[in-house]
Amino acid sequence: MKMTSPSLPRHGPETPRRMWRGIHACPFFLEQIMNRFAGIIAFFGLLAFFNPALSENLSFQRLSAFPGPTDRGKAAVQDQGWMRPRLGLIYGFNSARFIQTESGTKNRSGYSAGLFICFSINQNTAFRPELLYSQKGSKFQNFRTEYRLEYLEIPLLAVFYPIRHVQVHLGPSVNLFRKATSETAGSIESSQFRGQTLGIVAGAALEYGFLFLGWRYSADLLPVFEAGGSARNQVLQLNTGIIL
Repeated sequence: MKMTSPSLPRHGPETPRRMWRGIHACPFFLEQIMNRFAGIIAFFGLLAFFNPALSENLSFQRLSAFPGPTDRGKAAVQDQGWMRPRLGLIYGFNSARFIQTESGTKNRSGYSAGLFICFSINQNTAFRPELLYSQKGSKFQNFRTEYRLEYLEIPLLAVFYPIRHVQVHLGPSVNLFRKATSETAGSIESSQFRGQTLGIVAGAALEYGFLFLGWRYSADLLPVFEAGGSARNQVLQLNTGIIL
């Protein structure tokens, strides 16, 4: 199958065309930056493990993206202001496959990387928009092939803190298709795939100071293919990250 670049609008001013190119260029820069992100997380993780005092000092008095319902967190909120937003980096390992398809499918591995900013609403709730580059797709048992799909995702998550060091998040995600390749067929016609899909994200995480470790499940609400059908993206992810 022949690979073609996503089509640009043929009419209209030049500005929308430049915006479209900019959107598709974003994941490239994210991918280059996040290729080195796993090492940074490991470095700070070891640093915090062997020096708990450092982690305590960098926890921002629990005023980071994970304020938590603790007395110390409440005091920090009163002293420093709980509305101050916090920026963070996140890196995840994906196990992806198509669901609701007639052909037998198996999971394929990939990764997800990006950044987020967290806005505290109160001591137990926050709003966290994210910008992620994510690898999805699926393996097909019957055809012995594998679809490798790349997306730019924009999750809009509500974050809740039921107990200390624990967060739960839930929300919608807007997913913009970038590129598709196949292990057996090589490049795939991009027009076969839906340009934008809407999904739902749910997960939880444990946080310690400026580090966190979590998992999440995401599933698309719209079909993968432009022609329709029942195949939809599904991803189970293990992720980690830091609060800057």
